[in-house]
Amino acid sequence: MDDNQSSSGSENFVSSNVQKNDVIADDYLAVELINSGYSGEVWRCESKSCARVVAIKVMYTVGESVRATRAAHVSALLKNSSSVDASFICGLAETVFHLRHPCLVFELYGMNLKEMITKENVLPLPLFQIKAIMWQVCNGVASHTDIKPENVVLVDDQTTTVSDISPDGAFYNKNTCLKNVVSNVQIKIIDLEDSVTSPRNLHFVPGTMGYRAPEVYGGVGWGFPVNVFAVGCLTFEIFTGLSLFPKTDDVREYFFCMERLLGHFAPGQAQDISEMHPAIFRTKTRVPKVRGAAINAKVCNKLLRHVADVKWFKKSINQSDAVEFISMCTAVDPHRRLTIESALRHRFFTKFSRVKLN
Repeated sequence: MDDNQSSSGSENFVSSNVQKNDVIADDYLAVELINSGYSGEVWRCESKSCARVVAIKVMYTVGESVRATRAAHVSALLKNSSSVDASFICGLAETVFHLRHPCLVFELYGMNLKEMITKENVLPLPLFQIKAIMWQVCNGVASHTDIKPENVVLVDDQTTTVSDISPDGAFYNKNTCLKNVVSNVQIKIIDLEDSVTSPRNLHFVPGTMGYRAPEVYGGVGWGFPVNVFAVGCLTFEIFTGLSLFPKTDDVREYFFCMERLLGHFAPGQAQDISEMHPAIFRTKTRVPKVRGAAINAKVCNKLLRHVADVKWFKKSINQSDAVEFISMCTAVDPHRRLTIESALRHRFFTKFSRVKLN
């Protein structure tokens, strides 16, 4: 979750002040800062007591943390749930404290999908690897609500360099293309702090801009279809390396691109969203339209270039079942969108149709 953190309640955020070589909870030596985000910093740490390497997220909150408590609660529930395979989830090992900051301890895995996508000479991934990654995400997504490339990590991120045919049709010459291939596509879904366990309509704005379903901006609540929308966005990005929607904090700009890529919104849905965001739609027309004229001309041109790029890349996906899968996952109407169950039955995953999970 990034620009709207209403699920965090009234927590006070204070810098953790963790430095390299600090000892957390009298056991974990902070070795390297891996990442930092809105709610905390993730450190690579070594346990002095049992000689293991872990990842520790040091929360910015002091004292009781709603997000840390939720992560622990959801992690425990998912481990005992029959509706999700816990093997796809990076569960919480324990919670400790450092200078009153809650610290979430996890097993350390490899790079996340965003890092993989941007790694030199990795894309395009082999089709079977894309399907394997997304099949695992669909099986493990459950109640996450913030699926994005940064929240899916490879268990083992080693790559193998292979030679591809050169433009002149030869191998092993100065023009030979070298490609990095991921050796193991087993994944784990991380960051359970914004997960929910009830399918009831919810009203905080979940997820990260660029992967958010449109209904989260309405006034009647949302449910688990938001995860399927994010799955569609993630699938497109793994195929192309380009995010389906631009990274913008402006809701109107987001809907401007969404309308051009996914089609017009139904009058009822536009009306619902307009109750919370009255400046987005022109609702008095027969078909609701996003108020594009209100967007700065320079920004508008940038957004239109992104839309054109996405359409070009979408045509470059030479897999009709993949394009259909992405389109059905990202339907603007949540009632017309695939469910996780129907997504797993889609022909995109035919190869896995006989796989039985414990």
